[in-house]
Amino acid sequence: MSPSSQRAWFDLVTGRRTGLGAACSRAALSAASALYGGALAIRSAAFALGLKRRHRLAGPVIGVGNITLGGTGKTPMVEMLTRRLESKGLRVAVVSRGYGLEVGGVDDEQFGAGKRYTGPDRLALARKAFADGCDAAVLDDGFHDLSVQRDFNIAMVDASAPFGNGRLFPRGFLRESPHGLKRADLIVVSRADMLDAGELALLRAHLTSVSGGRPTAAAVHRPRAPRTLGGGSAAESLFGKRILGFCGLGNPRGFEATLRGQKARLNAFRAFPDHHRYSETELDGLEAEGRELEVDAIVTTEKDAARLSERDWTVPVWVLGVDLEVVSGAEELEAGLARVEDRFRHRASTRTSGAGPDAVSAS
Repeated sequence: MSPSSQRAWFDLVTGRRTGLGAACSRAALSAASALYGGALAIRSAAFALGLKRRHRLAGPVIGVGNITLGGTGKTPMVEMLTRRLESKGLRVAVVSRGYGLEVGGVDDEQFGAGKRYTGPDRLALARKAFADGCDAAVLDDGFHDLSVQRDFNIAMVDASAPFGNGRLFPRGFLRESPHGLKRADLIVVSRADMLDAGELALLRAHLTSVSGGRPTAAAVHRPRAPRTLGGGSAAESLFGKRILGFCGLGNPRGFEATLRGQKARLNAFRAFPDHHRYSETELDGLEAEGRELEVDAIVTTEKDAARLSERDWTVPVWVLGVDLEVVSGAEELEAGLARVEDRFRHRASTRTSGAGPDAVSAS
């Protein structure tokens, strides 16, 4: 989907476009959603009946994904898991489709950990990673990929929009029914601090119900100190700073809430579609607005910063990265990581003892 088409679709499904034509278009999208839902059901049945095979790879695999389109904290979770496993001495492959490359021409989900494998065939890439000597693979946005067996499968749910607008793609933001959460070993509610204790408890109870009793955890985004586009230090925090915020994420409300949580003086906020490729005209507009508002800085995300063209800004542009911290249910996360480490140790001992080559099997 081109950036212009993505923006048109986003405005349509969120109700920003009004009128008879928009209503007819939404009705057509609803019909397409029914067809899409049917195709998903057939696909799931094919794997359940063994008509399509799920492959068990040579080493441990973690899947991280969601059931909505974008914006749930997948990338911070993948980074946290990758760094945790690397701290244990494992060589970790991060396997991603690289959707940002397809949409915006840039792999905007990279971070400084793990060995990255990017392409449409996650199964082939994960196999290559183990052949290259990696000890574990993390499938970035791989929750819905049924072709690879996982040792630990994590579903991310954003507290601010757990099920998007409650409608299946293309009429809404759901990639599949919430009942797909039954495949998860752990459901992590990100941005949990956007809800009060009672609301969070109700959401976790609902997620447990629709998933058939899967355990849940709660996590929050901990902003880092803002940096410049060049990577240098910008400020200790955003506290009290006059800022213009913008992002192109699946759930821009989450980043807006993060900025407000930093007690910044958010003079304006601009949202763009996920993985948006910014035009020079759009960047000129943001820069002009920043000057007009006399902000201290224009602030965006790590993912958006990767998609900004090189230019001489007349207003400082700062980048706000985040770390993910699990604040409740951490024991479930630790148990899953322990399974991954156990399989790694078993594989290593098997290779050391000469018991046989790594197996790549299907079941």
